[in-house]
Amino acid sequence: MADKQAHEIIVVYFKDGIDYKEQLDTMKQIGINSSKTDGFISREMFHCEPDNRWVDYFIWRDMAAADESIKNSKVIPGATELFAKIDSDKSVWSRYYKVVDE
Repeated sequence: MADKQAHEIIVVYFKDGIDYKEQLDTMKQIGINSSKTDGFISREMFHCEPDNRWVDYFIWRDMAAADESIKNSKVIPGATELFAKIDSDKSVWSRYYKVVDE
């Protein structure tokens, strides 16, 4: 499975009091190094207005590239402040391998 593409789906909720513009800017900044990570294929970002939820969807060459992206996201300028805006109790990070093509 190490050679299969990894699909990373991150459901993000922000802490109370952070408006949409700041959330969008934060999402952009957190993902800024993603495209620079060896093995990055694509990223799509979605927002659900009724419950103020974000979905960040990445495709990586393999799980090793997905792991490397975590290291890269921690070294972006202001990473501590950016991640402090996220409600980590409600947010969910998950990774998958695609099993069926139809």
